[in-house]
Amino acid sequence: MTRARYRPESGAVLDVTRITRERWRAAARCYPALGADPGPRAVAARRRLWYLTRRALSSARHGPRWEGDVPPNTPALYATAHIGDIRVSRHILRQRGIRVAQVIGPNNLEREPAEAEDRRFDTFYPIDFPHVFPSSNPRRLIRALSQGSLVVAIDLPAGRSISVPFLGGRLTLDPKPLRLATIARVPIRALFLTAPAERLTLTVGPELDPADEESTIARIGELIGRVAAASPYDFDAFTHRWRF
Repeated sequence: MTRARYRPESGAVLDVTRITRERWRAAARCYPALGADPGPRAVAARRRLWYLTRRALSSARHGPRWEGDVPPNTPALYATAHIGDIRVSRHILRQRGIRVAQVIGPNNLEREPAEAEDRRFDTFYPIDFPHVFPSSNPRRLIRALSQGSLVVAIDLPAGRSISVPFLGGRLTLDPKPLRLATIARVPIRALFLTAPAERLTLTVGPELDPADEESTIARIGELIGRVAAASPYDFDAFTHRWRF
C-alpha cells in the first residue's frame, strides 16, 4: 500500500506561512536546499511545530530534546535566527527558571495576543524579569544583561553584515548584538528551537567570546547551517521575503 502524498488545501500555504506558494518557489531559487516547491512542506512543518510547542508548554513531560548543554541561570546573550520558534524558545528557558527576555524590533511592538499568552505563562512559571525588551534602547538592554539574559535574532542586519552558508545559499548576519554582550561582559550562545525528524529540539551552542566578532559569527553561522539542514522547512521565509 503506497502512502498518499501530502496535498494542502487551497490557500493553506499563504494562510499558514504568510507568503504564497510562488514566493516559496522564489525562496528556493535563493536557497536551493529547500527544493523546487517548498511551500506545501513548509505548511506541514509549521503545523507540526505548533503542535509540538503547545504540547511542550502544557506539560514538562513533553519538553524538547536538548542539543548542547542546559545553560546556567547566569546572564548571557542568546543569538538566534528566524528558523523555528524564537518566542517558545524563550518560554522553555523560563520554564527552567532562567531569567531571559526576547529583544524585539519595531515591527513586533504591537503584540497584544503575545502579551496575553505571556501573562498566562507567568501564572505557571512566574519570574521577576520582563518577557521582552525593545531593540531601540541599547542602554536598557545592557542594564538587562546585568540581571538576566536576552534572546536576539541576528539575521536581519541593518548596515554591516557577515555572510554565512545557509540552505545552499547565503544568509547575512548582524554582528552588532555582539557588542552589547561585550559591553555587558557576558558570553554569547546560539539558540534555536526546531523540530528535526518531528522531534522538538532546543539547540544551545557553547559559550563564545563576543569580542571576537568574525570567529564568533562564523561559529554561530555554522550552527545555523546545521540546524537549517536538519529542519529546512522550519525556516521563516516570511521574515526574509524581501530577499527574493
